[in-house]
Amino acid sequence: MKTLRVLFVALFCMAFIADISCRKSAKDENVVHAVITGYDPRMCACCGGLMINFDGQTDPGFSTDYYLIKNDPASLGITANTIFPVHANVTWTLETPAGCGSKGFVRIGSIVIHK
Repeated sequence: MKTLRVLFVALFCMAFIADISCRKSAKDENVVHAVITGYDPRMCACCGGLMINFDGQTDPGFSTDYYLIKNDPASLGITANTIFPVHANVTWTLETPAGCGSKGFVRIGSIVIHK
């Protein structure tokens, strides 16, 4: 009986460890690499703000696909002294679909800036 109990505990522990080691955390699945390329200098009703892309493009121009960020730059750690491009890992959601030349407006949920 004692051997059966030890065997049961051992099998339970192995199954638990296998389950934990094969599972990805939800937090890791939603984090993506992003490049904040700078401010959108255009003067139009839906322009302005920070430009961001998720393709690794560092060009601050309008030759690449980009989104505009709805967050306040200070809440993201962006200051007047920030040098662009800024590489970061972010979580984000699409707030408004494409328009005014961008792919849309996004809201950054979390950000970790690469130093």
